[in-house]
Amino acid sequence: TFVVTKAVTNGAVDSDPEIKINDINYSGVVTCQRAGSAVGDEIRLDIVLASGEEVELCVVIDYVTP
Repeated sequence: TFVVTKAVTNGAVDSDPEIKINDINYSGVVTCQRAGSAVGDEIRLDIVLASGEEVELCVVIDYVTP
């Protein structure tokens, strides 16, 4: 499962992300709900697939390269 998106700041929206779940490509829209940048911070993306399903992806940052 992966998402490639340009929506990496709070409130940013990407209407053409690359979304792959269980080896299936999906189209949809990604909205950045939280954009951390330091170790321990969280990045939270809200993903609405073209089929209408909604997915929330939360990641805790464990390493930052300067």
